[in-house]
Amino acid sequence: MNGHVRVEFNTIDGTTVRGDFFQAAGESRPCIVMAQGLSLPKEHHIQDQARKFAEDGFSALLYDYRCPSRNHRPVCRAFGQQANVAV
Repeated sequence: MNGHVRVEFNTIDGTTVRGDFFQAAGESRPCIVMAQGLSLPKEHHIQDQARKFAEDGFSALLYDYRCPSRNHRPVCRAFGQQANVAV
């Protein structure tokens, strides 16, 4: 599978986390969970690695940390403090 499926799930505190799931061929394949470093969005250069993992038999789930991109929460926790952010 070269494409991906958009997924979303809610955390225990109500934050909606959105991601991209790259499924490897076959059943019961292991999955690598990936997030971009430096709080960059998942679209920033790691989708190619996820595709390669899927081609090699490992599913991959990319997600964004709580604040960037399409995740939904009215506040962002940064360095132990709350700060208002635009969503």
